[in-house]
Amino acid sequence: MITIKFFGALRIDHDIKEVNCNEGTVTQTIEWIVRKYPNIKRHHLTHSIMMLNKTPLTKINRLSVLLKDGDELVFLSPVAGG
Repeated sequence: MITIKFFGALRIDHDIKEVNCNEGTVTQTIEWIVRKYPNIKRHHLTHSIMMLNKTPLTKINRLSVLLKDGDELVFLSPVAGG
């Protein structure tokens, strides 16, 4: 199982802290989240800061990264303000 954690506005706005899902790519995982939680829009996840096992996923090819059993994927909403 993959552990998925949410922080920032995603966590607050959607009242979701952590879920588990099966192995797959980051794109497949995002699609699974969107189907399971229809209030979360795909762009909320794709525009988030993503970390895999405490290592940031860079913009290049990050959606095609394969998640394996035991991995932890974190979505952190970007922060803006002034």
